[in-house]
Amino acid sequence: MKATLRRDLRLMALGLFLAHMGCATSSPDYSAILRDSALSNLNPAPASMSPPEIRKGDGATIDPLFMRSQADYHYTLGEALSLEGKGRLAAESFRLALIYDQKSPVIRLRLASELLRQGLLTEAIEQAELAAEMDPDYLEARLLLGGLYASMRTFDLALAQYDEIIERRPQHWEAHIFKGLILAEQGQHSQALQHFESLARNRDYPEPFLAHHYIGRVHLEKNRQLARENRPSTGETQRRPAAATPRSEEATGPLPLSQTREAERSLRKALQLKPDHLDSVLALSEIYQRSDRVDESLQLLESYQKRFGPERVVASLLSQSYLEREDYERALVQLQHLERLDQNNLNVRMQIGLLLLERKDYHGAVERFELILQEIPESDRIRFYLAAVYEQLEKWDLARTHYSKISSSSEYFSEAVIHQAYILRNSGRLSMAVSVVDQALQRRSDLPELYAFFASLLEEQKNYSRALKALEAAVVRFPEQAQLYFFLGSIQERLGKKQDSMASMRQVLELEPDHAQALNYLAYTMAELSKNLEEAEVLARRALALQPKDGYILDTVGWVLFKQGRVAEAIPYLEKAFRKQGDESVIAEHLGDAYYRQQLVEKAQQMYRRALEIEQDAKNKTRIQSKLANIDKQQSEAASAAQFVAPQPRAPASLPESSVDAHSERLPDQAP
Repeated sequence: MKATLRRDLRLMALGLFLAHMGCATSSPDYSAILRDSALSNLNPAPASMSPPEIRKGDGATIDPLFMRSQADYHYTLGEALSLEGKGRLAAESFRLALIYDQKSPVIRLRLASELLRQGLLTEAIEQAELAAEMDPDYLEARLLLGGLYASMRTFDLALAQYDEIIERRPQHWEAHIFKGLILAEQGQHSQALQHFESLARNRDYPEPFLAHHYIGRVHLEKNRQLARENRPSTGETQRRPAAATPRSEEATGPLPLSQTREAERSLRKALQLKPDHLDSVLALSEIYQRSDRVDESLQLLESYQKRFGPERVVASLLSQSYLEREDYERALVQLQHLERLDQNNLNVRMQIGLLLLERKDYHGAVERFELILQEIPESDRIRFYLAAVYEQLEKWDLARTHYSKISSSSEYFSEAVIHQAYILRNSGRLSMAVSVVDQALQRRSDLPELYAFFASLLEEQKNYSRALKALEAAVVRFPEQAQLYFFLGSIQERLGKKQDSMASMRQVLELEPDHAQALNYLAYTMAELSKNLEEAEVLARRALALQPKDGYILDTVGWVLFKQGRVAEAIPYLEKAFRKQGDESVIAEHLGDAYYRQQLVEKAQQMYRRALEIEQDAKNKTRIQSKLANIDKQQSEAASAAQFVAPQPRAPASLPESSVDAHSERLPDQAP
């Protein structure tokens, strides 16, 4: 449950971060909205989209006022339709306006803009070109045309437009910025830097901070390109303008400080001139992140937020960083900022609910999830977490109700079924728990974890035959699932199918050689059978190397040594096993056997008594009582035979060592 919660917290934080990064650039992102209309237009456009010219026929007269009024009417209607989001109808109105005013570059540019919104790139370029041709001094048409060319990656044509604008109006600062960005996109970083540096020195330029910002961005893009060129090739990747590339795709690994110094200096200069320039803050934060200076990045973002108030991108970045550090208190504060900035953002509201759940504020989490579920009742994720909160609040019926409503097609289905079954099992309704999982398997037979859990419930019912049947079917369906073979082996052992059980455990090791529990099982079984004791020791020590603190594995190593007659070596392992698993009867009994063999009779009696206190099985209790009785009998006989001669303890013939049945009681928990 906790692993699922933390996974979703991080996945959602990443999604939120990427969603907000579109705000993190002040340069245009044409690529996000433009596409070639020829790829999607089922009715190909004619060679020219311009309306035919109206020509005077013999004796015809045209009222200029009427033509003007009609053009104005359709233009105004187009603007209104555009504001209503009816782009196709708006474009038709602008075309009608051109019928009455064919020579208007303004109408053509407006039509080009509307076509651009619809992704009809080729037609938009045609109208923008006509507008610029009709009025060479119409710089807005050239500016749009330059952007359209850039989106088509015809950078030379784009540069020509920006150069034309600058020649006609040297102080057209936007054209200067776009020109520098195009040079950088072409990989001409030196020329781009010279261009922006010249702009920064221009005393007439009212925003020199922006030039310094782009100098820093060009340095950063140059370093990114070097990093891409130096990393192993994974296939040709289409390049994008720096301003349009998400940070998750830009980052190519840590950058040494020497490669970021120039970029950092320029961005600091930009912030010195304009401390609230968000894009410079974000770019500098990225440098810190990629230079392994995470604390400096956090300090920068926190300082910006403290001085200028919450902002979406900053709050998103901070929440992501705090989540990665598991600093949930601070992450919650940032998410609450985001919620206030966008109250309709369900993603943010969901994250807040998950954080409240992580902080064990269950009542607050319930309130959040209930409200969200009212808005999106089809969300299995929200329903799953709401059920989990009710489970934590011990509102079992509400938890089961929500778990049961999760669709079988959901990624949360198997966990929901297992939680339902646990609730039923823990309330004494084991048969109902079995029925819930059985029905789930009928709906989804492709989930191996359900087979494993189903078998564990049947084992608890002592319905070993049915568990065996289910697991035999499971390993046929999922032959690569080592854990299913492990469960199968344990059930086979319960049914006395010792050789089948060992074969299943060896199959586990074929699939997963470092499966510690299978190694332990085989070693212990060999020790119980007093067969292949050398191999048993190898297997047990392999298991111990994998899980050195596991009490059961420590016991197995000690028990194998005991069976080999190396009792003195066995005792330290058995003592450590008892310290780890002091509530396990068979481990106490093993230690008692070892003490007795070493003539440590009083210690042996203590361990047998402890084993007797813990043991629940009547047959095992009888065996342990027999050992204690034999010790008492031997001590009594020895005391009667010779008052001054110390008795020599010996292993009584009736002192059975730990049986195979005892091993079956010490198998690890099989519930997922």
